[in-house]
Amino acid sequence: SDGKTGETVIGAKITINELKSAATTNNYGFYSLTAKKGIYTVTFTAAGKENVTKSIELTKCQCQKK
Repeated sequence: SDGKTGETVIGAKITINELKSAATTNNYGFYSLTAKKGIYTVTFTAAGKENVTKSIELTKCQCQKK
């Protein structure tokens, strides 16, 4: 969602830079990416919005077991 308005951002691209892995938000603003534990740089881009880059640390598996 937009950090200023809270509105859903459709078609935003979320990229994990180190993995060269990306996803695009759907009509509800949802997306899914898979990554192992570690520290990553994530970039959020969307038409008409300022790009945002953040560092995140994944510390545990939030896997769905089948």
